[in-house]
Amino acid sequence: MYSMGVLPSYWRAGVGSSMLTKCINDMMDNNVNEIILDVHSKNKSAYELYKKFDFK
Repeated sequence: MYSMGVLPSYWRAGVGSSMLTKCINDMMDNNVNEIILDVHSKNKSAYELYKKFDFK
């Protein structure tokens, strides 16, 4: 996957968490053992989402 985004009208509704959970589960099912994230330093919402999933 190259990119993920959520429309503003769906922010803070758990949509991003659901999408990320699905992606991670699909990757695990396909034996992917490494995920690399790149997030703009000003995108605090994305940063907090990834932190919630224990990404560092």
